[in-house]
Amino acid sequence: MKDRKKLFKRLKNKVLPALWSIRIRKRDGNRCIMCGKSSEEVALNAHHWIVPAGRSLRTRFILDNGVSLCYACHIFKVHKDGAAQHMDAIRLYMRRFVSEERYEEIKRMGNDPWQPTLEDFDRIKLELEEGMTAVREAWKRIAKAK
Repeated sequence: MKDRKKLFKRLKNKVLPALWSIRIRKRDGNRCIMCGKSSEEVALNAHHWIVPAGRSLRTRFILDNGVSLCYACHIFKVHKDGAAQHMDAIRLYMRRFVSEERYEEIKRMGNDPWQPTLEDFDRIKLELEEGMTAVREAWKRIAKAK
């Protein structure tokens, strides 16, 4: 039982956030969606834009709930300033991926008091890893084409 608890905690706090972050940054072309700087120029963060990570485990690892931001945009424009223009820039970018219905669904899910099991986290991990495989295969095809 103790090992299951350790594994659960490790998946929740380390493995899944890392996989989720990688998938978000890859989807966004390894660029900050606000200033356009690349991961080669600055450190990129994956930001939860609909439901904050600490508010809901159900929405924490949903790819549609994430966006890539450089540290400066993430901290100073979004968290410290939080001006409507910055949030509108995120919404405008994300509308390419997320419909209004999906946005509302994620907001509703954020209020759901879901208690995940280890099996739930294993399923989420597999989903995120499958996406990583697809990303790696796409990069291989692009590299061969050049």
